[in-house]
Amino acid sequence: DLQSWLQTATSDILKCKTKTELKETWEFHYSDLQSISVSIATQRKAISKVRKALETAPDSARLRKLKNWGLVETKTQVGNNGNAPIFKVKNGIITMGESEAKAYKAELEERITDQSKDIKTMRADQYEQLLSICQKWLNSSEYSERAVAIAAFTGRRAGEILSTGKLKPTSSDTAIFSGQLKKGESKQEPYEIITTHNAQQVAKSLKHIQKVKKSEFSGMSLEEIEHKTNRQLAERMYKLFKMINWEDRTKLMDRGREWNPVTKKYDGEKRYEKVPDITFHDLRKLYIAYLLKGESNRERVRELLGHKKTDTGRHYENWRIVE
Repeated sequence: DLQSWLQTATSDILKCKTKTELKETWEFHYSDLQSISVSIATQRKAISKVRKALETAPDSARLRKLKNWGLVETKTQVGNNGNAPIFKVKNGIITMGESEAKAYKAELEERITDQSKDIKTMRADQYEQLLSICQKWLNSSEYSERAVAIAAFTGRRAGEILSTGKLKPTSSDTAIFSGQLKKGESKQEPYEIITTHNAQQVAKSLKHIQKVKKSEFSGMSLEEIEHKTNRQLAERMYKLFKMINWEDRTKLMDRGREWNPVTKKYDGEKRYEKVPDITFHDLRKLYIAYLLKGESNRERVRELLGHKKTDTGRHYENWRIVE
């Protein structure tokens, strides 16, 4: 099954000693992946999980070689050359055959369309409560609470808040933002954004996070930073949405088994907890929903979020703040 494939592929790749062996090993496991009855999108996720597993593996001479060969810490993109997706040793890009690329893009379009129809709502009083909590979190001793608050007030991405983003206030509710991140795009020029809370206070909290976490994140790629902080940011999101009693969407979170101090093992039944079905990115969407007051204006979304293409705004049309 897919889980077994992930474990075997990761293990075998870590054993590779030469570039040729790496390429042959990957081609073998990719062919094996094709025999598993899953969608192209699921295959891509599986490939991404292999890469993340390699990134978090104990550092060793072999792992350093993998990094030098471009297998670890690489971006994924859809290409039109090559007959099968493989890791190009030179630049670490996974390529697809033309027909596979078209099928994958079609799947993405279908998911985006479905998402735009799946409207999430939040009452105006709940959103005001959310902003009120985030005002307190701007001075929290927990970096994750500060990060969530800054995202709510600025609509910035996690990686921008934790690493690359800079804010230079120009008024009480505007600031020049630099350090935009977006996979596959060139460096973004600084531009003015709206902050839904005092820009000076938000900028000060942003500087604090990056100063405190600077040594911890030193030498880490953006993907490594996001992988390291993803769980803690998610937990803070669950906490925030529970505090405002938002129950529009929920999901069951696997909390694992309890630790037995006698046997020194995790045993008993798995525990599940009902949590809000949201992600850190939903704060970015809520920021847009609040500023646009329910209107559909993709050009304004492009200006507020620094997108290059107006059509990207369709990703931000599935949140509504209602009375």
